Amino acid sequence: MIGITDPCTGIARSLTEDSLPRWFFPVAGFCLALVALANFSGQLELVLGAQAYIVAFHSGGVYTHLRVKHHPVAGSAPFLFVFIAVVVAALRTELWIALLGTVASAAFGVLLGMVLVRPKQLGPDESEICDAFVRNPYNRPLLSCSNPSGKEHFNSEKAKIDSYSE
Repeated sequence: MIGITDPCTGIARSLTEDSLPRWFFPVAGFCLALVALANFSGQLELVLGAQAYIVAFHSGGVYTHLRVKHHPVAGSAPFLFVFIAVVVAALRTELWIALLGTVASAAFGVLLGMVLVRPKQLGPDESEICDAFVRNPYNRPLLSCSNPSGKEHFNSEKAKIDSYSE
């Protein structure tokens, strides 16, 4: 439902930081609704096709999280669905067929991600964001993205300490 209603709500676009085309989530949401129905089918080919779509979609989701520079753990949520799809496929076929199909579908999903996902653009405040995470006990930045060695900051702090001891 989130994907289908994304043109009205913008939830999926905001989660992916507007890195995908506007048409992606409504189309993908509609396909996921069809896949949900296909999972209850008694036809083996239809169920396996549904699992292939789930693997492709969610491996693309893992790739998207990494490409837009989310925390690496953010990719674990879509990866869980990849794992479930492998289990469902393995229950319906042999394990090696399920694994082979998973690898092929995941490769397709990542390939689509490479084509569709725009990488995150680094903003002008990137060094300020970096500074906020690396601080000393006095709440001063130790390292920054513009000064990754920290030598300049260390030398200025050392000079301040030396001036107090004189």
